[in-house]
Amino acid sequence: MVYDWPGYPFVEKEAARIDPAQLDDYAGKYSLGDFIVTVWRDGNKLMARGPDDLDTEFYAESDGWFFTADEGPELKFSRDTKGQVTGLTARQYGQSFEFKKAGPARPPSQ
Repeated sequence: MVYDWPGYPFVEKEAARIDPAQLDDYAGKYSLGDFIVTVWRDGNKLMARGPDDLDTEFYAESDGWFFTADEGPELKFSRDTKGQVTGLTARQYGQSFEFKKAGPARPPSQ
């Protein structure tokens, strides 16, 4: 796929294979102040929804790193010394936002 948009280089990524059960580790509600992101596993997919109510599928890039199929954010999940997921960093357009895990979450209702 080729895009000829000046200033918008296209980076092609290949999704890594990951055991779907590992996606359960990342499920939860994450907060940055009043901004809440809900992350859940939907079969073999990792999904996220922010306050805009748009569901976004994320693909594994490497351990703890995920990306979207479009220009959406990259997510990096962080763990504590016991291996528990404690937060995520969302990177997009040169900015990074640190979210703290605020608790468990079920998939949002449609």
